[in-house]
Amino acid sequence: MFKRMRNKLLIINMLIITALVLGCLAAIQVTTNYYIRSDINQRLDRQMEMTRNRHMRGMRGEPLNGGEQPPDSMDKMPEGDMRHEPEPDKFSSEIGIVCDKDGNITETRMMFSPENIDLTDTVKTIISSGKKAGSVTLDVDSWAYRCESAGDGYIIALTKDEAERGIILQLNIMLAVAAVLSIGISFLISLFSANRSIKPIEEAYNRQKQFVADASHELRTPLASISANIDVLLENNRLDPDDRKWLVYVKDEAERMTKLTNDLLTLARSDADEGKKIYPEVSFTDIVEDVTLENEAVAFENGVMMNEDIAENVTITAPPEGLKQLVLILVDNAIKYTPKGGQIDVRLMPDCDKRDFEVENDGEISPEDLPHIFERFYRADKSRARESGGYGLGLAIAKSLSDGMGGKLRAESGGGRTRFTVTI
Repeated sequence: MFKRMRNKLLIINMLIITALVLGCLAAIQVTTNYYIRSDINQRLDRQMEMTRNRHMRGMRGEPLNGGEQPPDSMDKMPEGDMRHEPEPDKFSSEIGIVCDKDGNITETRMMFSPENIDLTDTVKTIISSGKKAGSVTLDVDSWAYRCESAGDGYIIALTKDEAERGIILQLNIMLAVAAVLSIGISFLISLFSANRSIKPIEEAYNRQKQFVADASHELRTPLASISANIDVLLENNRLDPDDRKWLVYVKDEAERMTKLTNDLLTLARSDADEGKKIYPEVSFTDIVEDVTLENEAVAFENGVMMNEDIAENVTITAPPEGLKQLVLILVDNAIKYTPKGGQIDVRLMPDCDKRDFEVENDGEISPEDLPHIFERFYRADKSRARESGGYGLGLAIAKSLSDGMGGKLRAESGGGRTRFTVTI
């Protein structure tokens, strides 16, 4: 139980921490990508604007740089009168291209000295893609481009983004490493904190459980003595009938108290033994048949019909006494709460590696009570507490026994019927 509680607490902490870490790292990655992309876009905008202006001046016959006319092929901008364009940045790698519809280059503007760079194939690839912006490979490097129509051709601006891509790749690797380290360290811290948080709760629960076990054990002796003394008094034939009546009441209450202490001891032992014993292989079929046979007379007296569908040769690894008590509690519960003239169906079904035992009866549990029926001392019908002679521990014991065997006990109610299913 406490292991499950610790795991839930650990999972919740890790989900919150992981969301915060990933959110922060994602914000860093998105912000960095935004600024890098903005810088690339600014370079493309600048190159596109200068190439467009240069092309328009050439179309009007205006001098470009120092009176030169636009060249017919690739050229390096000379150092002369830069009246119309800013001083080139010698550290930038940008290209401006003017071409016709077929991709034949008519003008090229560069801010660096190219060596063995052939732009023809690159230009045709950009035009054939039909995209206004994207990325291409030029001379084994990555270049970002922008393309727009201009008259009977296109104007293309390119800028090298190889360095930026390298920065983004390194950033992603660093963020991934940071995420793994942060989540790993957070897991260790959360595990330590969860263990520290659960420890005092576990200690308090164990003390309470030990107190219940000790108190129940100590109560058995005086209750047994009371019952024995009452039996002696009831054997006295000279006892007044009125006095005998009060003694019978005392004996009934002593028997109810004895049953309560036995139930509490069973719960305490079940909690203490959970997952700590190795059990033998027993016949689930024989146990279910024995319990139903023993309770057929009780069902008949209550005006209830009990049907059986029990598979043969079903075995299971479980404590024989605990398994029998589990079956007995579910069958007895069905008999008690089935209305007169109703029906109970007892089924045992093997399914591959699982064993399903079902007890279904007429009668319905309200949706408000259904989530609480396995709680200790909880009674859906409190008006029948005295009549049934129970304290609301039967289903709690059944749940504890089922959990101790590694099984799962669940309840479903609707359509006028209630079904309890044990899957082991």
